[in-house]
Amino acid sequence: SVSNYLLISLAIADLMVAILVMPVCALKHMSKSWWLGVHLCDLWICLDVLCCTASILHLVGIALDRYWAVTNVKYVRSQSASRICLVIALTWLISAVISVPARFYPSRDSRSISVDNCSINEEPGYTAFSTIGAFYLPMLFILAIYLAIYKAVKRRIRKKGFKQVSINAIGLSTPSCSGVSAGSGGSVGILSSFRSGENARLNSFPKSAQRLKLFKRQTETSIDSPDASTGSAQPVPTTGNRPVVDENRDYRRRSRVAQARERRAARTLAVVTGCFLICWLPFFVHASFCPFNHAVCDSFLSETGHAVIQWLGYANSLLNPIIYTVFSPDFRHAFSKILFGRNHRLRRR
Repeated sequence: SVSNYLLISLAIADLMVAILVMPVCALKHMSKSWWLGVHLCDLWICLDVLCCTASILHLVGIALDRYWAVTNVKYVRSQSASRICLVIALTWLISAVISVPARFYPSRDSRSISVDNCSINEEPGYTAFSTIGAFYLPMLFILAIYLAIYKAVKRRIRKKGFKQVSINAIGLSTPSCSGVSAGSGGSVGILSSFRSGENARLNSFPKSAQRLKLFKRQTETSIDSPDASTGSAQPVPTTGNRPVVDENRDYRRRSRVAQARERRAARTLAVVTGCFLICWLPFFVHASFCPFNHAVCDSFLSETGHAVIQWLGYANSLLNPIIYTVFSPDFRHAFSKILFGRNHRLRRR
């Protein structure tokens, strides 16, 4: 589908992190110094910021796409590639705007650049601009959108369950023999009034037509029975052709199913947002405060601690392909066919 374009673009960003960014970062940490030159440092820092920012912003685009799909029934049918491509283009454009000043800025002095050190632009203005644009605003958008998605899904699940209960509850208003007085004349009177209004009832409630027909046959049978002819008509504790107890049991079952769906939706959204926050929040808190006071940061974190925080952010690029494919039935089915063969599901059955 068109929505998969976003997943493909996200996969490209995460793949670039894995191929172009992480190996150089590992080499830098193992070497304890930078020995690849200034130009490669410029390229690596810009690619690092570009790919990581694009990966984060793609999560906002995916959240928006899911929100549109949940809140607008026509969106899935009329989904156009142009809108998704526009979201993807804006994602990469914003990422480029944030990444270029990471090494190229007006106050940069090429003569004072350390050859054995490769670090990002730590000017206060750029630090605030990059951290807010690359993480804090996207984080707020993601949390707000997924909260709105959860509320919309919860309303839809409960509304669907209510509609099913309402349709089945129509049987409660159908005539029953519980109000028939003694004598066959009363029974015939009830039956004739039922028949005269039958067409109107069937037109008003087309989904319950089959139930009304069954009730009609039960009523006719009860009139022809010996009990009806002797004037001892018995109450029929049914709603249409189903007992009230069954209706209550179905209502409880649907309530349990709805609650299970709500819990599953909440669990899915919690995994998506939780992994995002666990991976990136420590990194951007570190990136927001350490440029203003390196001494305090170094007193709290060792060199290994700085490296762990940086690699924790990179780990999000490893988790994204897992998270955004495991929760997609289409991708699960495709991976099942690739890993286990076309007839895997048939064999399991």
